[in-house]
Amino acid sequence: DTKMAYKKLDTVVANVDEGGTSGNLFGARTSVQNFDLVAKDRQDIQRKHVDFENYQKNGALSEAAFQFVKDYILYDDATKKCDIVEGRVEQCVEFLKSSLSSIHSQEPLSFVLTMFNDILDHETTRENVLNTMDINGMINLLVNLLEGQDRFCMLMAGLVFGRLVFYTRCQLEKESITMYLKCVVTWLLKLHTDYLICVTEGLKYFLMIPAYRQPYYKMNGVKPLTDILSKKPNFQLQYQVVFCIWMLSFSEDLAVKMKDTQVVVTTADTLRATTREKVRRVVFAFYCNLLKKSPPAIAESYGIQMVTYKVLSVLNVLVKQNFQDEDLQKDVEFLQEYLTDSVNDMSSFDEYSAELKSGRLEWSPVHKSNKFWRENVLKFHEHDYDLLRQLVTIMNETTSTSLAKAVACHDVGEYVHFNPRGKRVLENLGAKEAVLRLIENTESEVRIQALLALQKIMVQNWEYLGKQLMSQQ
Repeated sequence: DTKMAYKKLDTVVANVDEGGTSGNLFGARTSVQNFDLVAKDRQDIQRKHVDFENYQKNGALSEAAFQFVKDYILYDDATKKCDIVEGRVEQCVEFLKSSLSSIHSQEPLSFVLTMFNDILDHETTRENVLNTMDINGMINLLVNLLEGQDRFCMLMAGLVFGRLVFYTRCQLEKESITMYLKCVVTWLLKLHTDYLICVTEGLKYFLMIPAYRQPYYKMNGVKPLTDILSKKPNFQLQYQVVFCIWMLSFSEDLAVKMKDTQVVVTTADTLRATTREKVRRVVFAFYCNLLKKSPPAIAESYGIQMVTYKVLSVLNVLVKQNFQDEDLQKDVEFLQEYLTDSVNDMSSFDEYSAELKSGRLEWSPVHKSNKFWRENVLKFHEHDYDLLRQLVTIMNETTSTSLAKAVACHDVGEYVHFNPRGKRVLENLGAKEAVLRLIENTESEVRIQALLALQKIMVQNWEYLGKQLMSQQ
């Protein structure tokens, strides 16, 4: 079902992509050039006439392999290049193998990897070449390039690796999987966004294979993706990042496990901010997976998160449109109906819990509602004081916003105000110490809320002490 969904989605995307893309199922990249440095480098390399004669003279390339690449370089036209490859498939495969195993200089290696990637773009050429190739041997050669010195060559090796795995469905050794995913996660965390379209393009092919989703997830692979979305990158990178997350959600156990991540929050932010239909489409497809593949209780919690982060408001606007894509229309209608039902069933405590779990507290009405605190304060003791622990985490985290810290201080104060016996719980969880530290915060709103919370904690102290003295008398 993943492959069919991918084909349907990317076929439609190829027709609406704003860059004048072709209908190539896997390959329309014209519109990406403006913010994909690797794609720009590929274009430059395709125009170069790299001299491989010295490699033929020193024995790195056979005469047949050299004559093949010499003729290949003569033409700039993609159709002509394909004709040469299809007419001399064995020499092409020999050239790729010999080059990737013997050539280490940046310029010729860049050319070979770009050529390999171009071959994978054309279905008939790709099939002929891959059917002739020793796939496992080629995989090993690509793995050896993943930790090279040249960034372009590393990223192109990763892209070709991911695509090769997808097209051949080869069974990888555990070491190869670990090496590739280790490099991908490192690149996602450290590289500038202009290089990440290449990384995520290879990853989305790799994650099309169900067997490789679990290994990626186990490497804490979701967080780098949500971190990228939180930086509000260009729409093409948004699309590919959400696509990778969507692929993970086809595995039912991962659809459940993602409840412990920030995927709904960050994709909801992306959805509200984007005007690109291709981005909306893949976000909605991802949400449908979460709701349909998770057990009812988990799906309900996802629905609450989506409502909390204004997904329903986007759907209420879009549901009035008539989309040409029937699947998109069905997804929008399904989500709008599901989330409308969620709103009707949702309690103020559900809303509060979803907001707190996101780590992004704001002054929504529930925080200052005496009725809410009076009715729900003891629920903060459930699941080993999970909600209180989350409040303490928000106060302590350097990544929490000043607004979130201020609201967390307020909520701690309200908890102890409506539950005087909760002071000891707060002390055991480190809440009092967290509040004390925030009294010296540089933001005035945080300082004020920390002082008010501390006052409520100390008032309970004095009331408790007074009662103790009275009982002794």
